[in-house]
Amino acid sequence: MAAALVTRAVIAWDDGQVSDALDLLRDAARRDGGISADARDAQPLLALGAALIDLRQLNEADSILRAADQPALQGIPAQAGLAILRARVHLAAGRLADVAADGRAALGIAVGTGAHGYAATAHSVLAMIELRRGDIAAAAQHLACRPAAGPQSTDLYARQETTVAEVRIVDARDGAAAALGRISRLCADLGARPGLLLGDPALAAWLVRTALAAGDRELADNVSRAAEALAGGNPGLPVLAAAAAHGRGLASQDQPG
Repeated sequence: MAAALVTRAVIAWDDGQVSDALDLLRDAARRDGGISADARDAQPLLALGAALIDLRQLNEADSILRAADQPALQGIPAQAGLAILRARVHLAAGRLADVAADGRAALGIAVGTGAHGYAATAHSVLAMIELRRGDIAAAAQHLACRPAAGPQSTDLYARQETTVAEVRIVDARDGAAAALGRISRLCADLGARPGLLLGDPALAAWLVRTALAAGDRELADNVSRAAEALAGGNPGLPVLAAAAAHGRGLASQDQPG
């Protein structure tokens, strides 16, 4: 039942129904608040923590991570998931020294327990850290080191980092024009499934800016409209309103007079 609720939450999340997704995740966590030793299992408590980090509700997310940090977690793959989420909390708060330490810890645990999915996710998070630091070569190296994803459901804990790390590295290394094809594919279904824009308040603005730099105004406008629709459908989340305003400002500023 908990796994089914998490699956329904992911579908609602991708559809931009944030409140419904959170309710489903909270229900799943209540039903199964423990941590499974099986790396293939989605962990409802950690999935809820990840969603709260996406929405920048960091205090509640941190409380959940503290509650999940139990002795039973030691030495099993889910311990890597917890470290990944801690790294994301630090990344969202701009604490780059702490995020690197937790990201490396997550990778070490994942490798040590043979949890390839967690290792791939940790590499994605570490790549985003290096991009934030301005080290494009190190970011690209992390992606090159990612193992093929196994049966684990680990992208639940860093979905956006897993999805956009490669395209952001291409843009940083080769420019907007080189990244445009990947961005277009990434955003192909954005109107119907705007959940891509959840997870990083700066993503909508980055997509708009990059599309404009590559000369694709239609794509920039589509992203801006999707961000506004997402914010309008979830009025209780200021982070979405701020992201939409940022994207709208960039799109409208570039409009011909």
